[in-house]
Amino acid sequence: MKIYTDIVSGDILISDAFTLKEVNDIAYEVDCAAAEKYNSLDDGVTQRNIVADSFGLQETFMDKQTWLSHIKDYTKKLLSFLEKNNPDRVKPFRERFPSHTKQLLADIEKSKFYTGRSNLGDGMICVLRYREDGKTPYFTFWKDGLKTNEA
Repeated sequence: MKIYTDIVSGDILISDAFTLKEVNDIAYEVDCAAAEKYNSLDDGVTQRNIVADSFGLQETFMDKQTWLSHIKDYTKKLLSFLEKNNPDRVKPFRERFPSHTKQLLADIEKSKFYTGRSNLGDGMICVLRYREDGKTPYFTFWKDGLKTNEA
């Protein structure tokens, strides 16, 4: 099994137990469903996102300006990492990252944002959106911000 960790925070964000769809050689999208989870404290059932629940992803609030500020800082960290560890990825990253970021910005008010388990705001912010059907949630993870490990 492959697990994917955030290069900044070290948090495990996803694994190949879920289907990762590569998008434009810059990101992975992972469809995720909701599952009911029994809460013994109030004898209630809540809906939980399976990916967020499986990897302890923490929902965080971001408006457009906050996200833009984060993505600017995160881009610098990614480029620095790539220049040192994977220089062949610098050019594709620089070419594709801006256009994919613009796509995410197009309807950012419909997005939700998640950090890894450690809740470090300087790591990858995973973006949750819905497919065109309005029912299927999916996460976007930056391909170059993930380190692949064998479990």
